[in-house]
Amino acid sequence: PDLPPLPADASNLCLDLRPVMELSPLSVLPSTPLERVHALFRSMGLRHLFVCDSRNQVLGVVTRKDLLPQVLAEAAAGVPAAGHALSSAARGGGFFGAFGGRGAEGLRGAS
Repeated sequence: PDLPPLPADASNLCLDLRPVMELSPLSVLPSTPLERVHALFRSMGLRHLFVCDSRNQVLGVVTRKDLLPQVLAEAAAGVPAAGHALSSAARGGGFFGAFGGRGAEGLRGAS
């Protein structure tokens, strides 16, 4: 469905999301071993996990689906799973480029 255009004064509107956001989300470095990422998902019941650089800039997001055996196998073979947006990985870089090193780099690159 088409959304109506925003009013001209919409740039002045603010919505405070602090009451519903996680103020200290978990994150991992690109060099975090896949086993550690998997353990975090299982032990913490995570659905998403940010991948950040040393300056805490978001590089991407790991989701539960990214850790499914089929997705990991296809990624190791260089074939992104159908309907799965692994942008950085699909270009041959990031996590799947470093799959042999089992790092968490770039699973779902940030736009």
